[in-house]
Amino acid sequence: VDINFTYNVTDLIANVTSCSLAINGTLNQTNFTIIEGISNNFSVTGFNEGFYNWSVNCTDASENSNIRTTAARTFLIAPDVDPPIVQLEFPPNNIQLPNSSVAANITFKYNVSDFASGVKNCSLYINNTINNSDITITEDTSQNFSVNMSDGFYSWYVNCTDNSPNYNFNISETRNLTI
Repeated sequence: VDINFTYNVTDLIANVTSCSLAINGTLNQTNFTIIEGISNNFSVTGFNEGFYNWSVNCTDASENSNIRTTAARTFLIAPDVDPPIVQLEFPPNNIQLPNSSVAANITFKYNVSDFASGVKNCSLYINNTINNSDITITEDTSQNFSVNMSDGFYSWYVNCTDNSPNYNFNISETRNLTI
């Protein structure tokens, strides 16, 4: 897991010459190009699951080389075990839609979100058979699949999988549709 640690530092009298990141009390890295009054960050890669503490200490350019350390903050790296949340938007359950001549172009709309990992893909199932898949998902907005359908009775749902190493998936409710 990769994490950006963000901090902001200012010194009223002397310039800040360096800031260092400590993780679990051990020096991880030092930045010597500090820009005061804006967000600075340290990027760290390769975290495993577990609890971690982090803090930043900064040194100024005064003759005393004053050092100030932030309070330690704790964070947890844990496996993503939560699946995406999939909500159907249209068509509503048990609706009958008109057919224009031979086939009806039906737009199946849904919305999906994932708390931790983002959404890898979503698939439309009609009568328990995969009809279409999408890998360009924008979370928390209306997404859709358009399908040409002939007269008949159909059940449909959307299945979405997240980007976590666990490939968590969730299936929406099943709705019925008559054309």
